[in-house]
Amino acid sequence: MQRKLPTLVTAFITTGICAPQVQALDLNWGASLNSDFSDNGRRVAVNPESERQDNIGLNIAASDQMKYVQYDLGYNWSYTNFSKDSQEDRSLLDGDASVTLGKRLGLFQVVIDHSRRKSLIDPAQQNLFANLEERDITTVSPRLNLPLSRIDIVTLSAQKSQVSYAESSLRNSQTTGADIVYRHNLSAVDSVSVSFSNQDIEYTEIENYTYNYQLLAFGYQAQLRNLSYSLSAGYNEVEQNGDKFGGVNYQVELEYDLTGAVFTASAAREITDNSSGSGAAINISGDALADGRFDGPDQYLREFASASLAFERLCTRCTLDFGFSIENETYRNFSVNDTREININSSFDYRLTTRSTSSISYVRRNQEFINDSIGSRASAEVRVIYRYQVNDNVNASFALSNLEQDITDNTSATENRIGLGIDYRY
Repeated sequence: MQRKLPTLVTAFITTGICAPQVQALDLNWGASLNSDFSDNGRRVAVNPESERQDNIGLNIAASDQMKYVQYDLGYNWSYTNFSKDSQEDRSLLDGDASVTLGKRLGLFQVVIDHSRRKSLIDPAQQNLFANLEERDITTVSPRLNLPLSRIDIVTLSAQKSQVSYAESSLRNSQTTGADIVYRHNLSAVDSVSVSFSNQDIEYTEIENYTYNYQLLAFGYQAQLRNLSYSLSAGYNEVEQNGDKFGGVNYQVELEYDLTGAVFTASAAREITDNSSGSGAAINISGDALADGRFDGPDQYLREFASASLAFERLCTRCTLDFGFSIENETYRNFSVNDTREININSSFDYRLTTRSTSSISYVRRNQEFINDSIGSRASAEVRVIYRYQVNDNVNASFALSNLEQDITDNTSATENRIGLGIDYRY
């Protein structure tokens, strides 16, 4: 099951409000090479072992809007080698792609979305490569746009999606469903909407585990000169073998340009499951998602809020960012998995010369396993980076970092790293 707010936002854009202009191909790609020395490669409390960790990375971003095809994609691939085999050498890929077939404001469209995220196999364990896996969500959605008048439109859409895990195949699922959205344009910059969604979800690797999900929501969307926001509120419910589990659903997205600073905020309350989790969401700390614990297929109430403030021109040479998020997961059947996670991050960048910059960042993550004997976990990392622009395409960097991470309630591990890197951007 995927978050429903993007459906409303897409519908908002389709009507022509805030619709982007047709543009030419925009293509960017890059490569990087980093070599770090760690004094505790396995992040253990006793007998730490030092090692070198080498990483190569490739990334690509492309977008284009043609008459009958529009697409937007961005992917990052990396391969990490551990010199003393503290962990298994491996590659990882994450990113997103969206392709729309059909005229941008046409009667019929087919939208294909894909996301790949790094996810913790067990959120209660350390954020190590051995505890990481990749989750793919692929959705195909044909849509029919039926204008009722110059300011009213109904969108009918079907949906077929597949969730696949690289390691935890029991969490694989597929969704088959349909949506209907009615929109009324109040003006050139805002609109209201009513939507209904009905989905059947099946855990494909578990015999006879299916359930139904329904959502009725009312929305308001606006794009002003310095402020854009989307609001949606309604009721969502799951039903399985006659048993029902439901509650209030809401989605809020806001971005405000403060002239020299940008404030963004979001909040959500929704029912999801431990297959789809938070869908294509990204952890603001940059860490892998701790997205749904699994002792068997289950649904849970997900409550989420985040805010960030970016000072783009704090001074003539510096920028400053703050971010915060909190997420609660309350499970329908396995209450031992109830979890609360808080993330805090901040960074400060200072331009030393026209070619060099320095930055310092801080990331803290707190996890509380509310009904589990393992209690709570916390980690905090401070990172300092110096970057030098060799030319328009090549940058070199030098980095220092310190990580403090809980292993159990009574023990913790410390890791210090020093590294050199070079990257090429085209």
